[in-house]
Amino acid sequence: MKIFFYSSQGGHFNEAMMLIDRIVNEFPDITIITFNSPEMKGIKIKNDLLAKVPGSGGSIITALLSGVLNAPRILVNLLKERPDVAISTGSGELAIPALVMAKWFGIKTIYIETWTRVREPSTAGKVLYYFSDVFLVQWPDLLPRFGRKARYLGGLL
Repeated sequence: MKIFFYSSQGGHFNEAMMLIDRIVNEFPDITIITFNSPEMKGIKIKNDLLAKVPGSGGSIITALLSGVLNAPRILVNLLKERPDVAISTGSGELAIPALVMAKWFGIKTIYIETWTRVREPSTAGKVLYYFSDVFLVQWPDLLPRFGRKARYLGGLL
């Protein structure tokens, strides 16, 4: 099974790596797509699985611009590699275009709301709830903020 894991740098990436460490033995064909940012310089991942795309600065405007600019690259990767599953822990500027496009191509999508969201959903979570096949939250208090599709399976990370 081929898995694409989309994650921005920082805490989202740390969460992704913790989850990947738990599943890599069972699912070794994992490609990580993240931003090319100063924070990510020198990051080494087993089997050199890190593919980098340009990042943004953090404002809503730059996040939208980053999503638009990265969409063609995400699309090419999806069409070329044809993963079975696309997973993301955020942030929205990468997760939203990636999982929406994956869903359009019939690829199973999983969104994991970041563990920092205890009671209020993220913008990415609000959008990707509708585009994910599996939607996971890491705190039971967050369940009422979403519909029936949301699942709490305990602290994933």
